[in-house]
Amino acid sequence: MASLLEILDPSNLKYNTELGVTRADSGSGPPADSFGWIRTGRDASNESCEVWTTDDFEQGGRIADLGGPSSSTLNISPWETANVGCSSNIAVWCMQD
Repeated sequence: MASLLEILDPSNLKYNTELGVTRADSGSGPPADSFGWIRTGRDASNESCEVWTTDDFEQGGRIADLGGPSSSTLNISPWETANVGCSSNIAVWCMQD
C-alpha cells in the first residue's frame, strides 16, 4: 500500500493499466474519481485503521483519489482525501520500484 507522500506527485509515476483501475478515457494514467486506501505515514490512529490491523467500521482509514473537490474531502492537490470506516470495500493505491 502506497503512502500519500510516495505518490503525491503523480506526474513522475507510471500507472499500470493492466493491474489498476481504468476508466473509458483513462489513457495511460490513473483514473479520476477513484478512491483507494492510502497509508498516512503516521502512528496508529483513526486515519490508519490502527495501522491496518482492524476492519472495524467504527475505526477509520484514509483514502485518496485524483478527482474534483467535494465538501466531504480534504484537498491535497492534486489529491483529495477522506476518512472512511475500516470495513469499507475500496481499492488500494500501490507503489513498485
